[in-house]
Amino acid sequence: MACVAVLTLSACAADGSPASFPAPGMSTPSPAPAPIPIGVVGDSLSSGGPWDAVAVDPGSWTYYLDSRYEVTGGWRRDGATSTLMAANLQPFAADALVVLAGTNDVATGIEPELTLENVTRIADSADVRAVVLCAIPPYSAAPDRAAALNTALVGLARREGWTWVDPWVEARDGTAWREGATPDGIHGSLASYAQAAERIDDAVGRALEASPEADSAE
Repeated sequence: MACVAVLTLSACAADGSPASFPAPGMSTPSPAPAPIPIGVVGDSLSSGGPWDAVAVDPGSWTYYLDSRYEVTGGWRRDGATSTLMAANLQPFAADALVVLAGTNDVATGIEPELTLENVTRIADSADVRAVVLCAIPPYSAAPDRAAALNTALVGLARREGWTWVDPWVEARDGTAWREGATPDGIHGSLASYAQAAERIDDAVGRALEASPEADSAE
């Protein structure tokens, strides 16, 4: 009688363990898209960290930036006026620029006209597809001056075709802070920063969608 041996073959990985193969019809997941590079220019509202002006609440809206964005350029420093920002910002390239400047201009008596000039210089220093200009938050020591600066900033954004956003809507009560939204009348609470980041995230997305490059790509 002839005997027939039946050999059972099993596939193994290099280390001897059973190899795994995708099931029929299944595809390998695509890698996550690279984050969109953005630049941020601002003061302690945008810098945060242990060196922040508010030791008990060392936050920043950038802590809560959506993971689809990555800060790769710009200039941020506690206590910075728009003049200091414009003087220290080095040219850089990114997809979008976010500018949140003016709180320290109000604090030091810089006139809105100079703030607008400085913000324009900042935008001119950046090679970006879109610019997002942010309102400053309430300033308890001079609420009317802060409100007047925001009015001037709105006008600048409209003239330049930039995207305007007020990140502090949930934190405002007229020209003042809502109760519990600030530890000192200048900076936001962590909850305020998280809300601000959500609005800035949305504004950056809208700005990029409306950019000329986005239109031509369609």
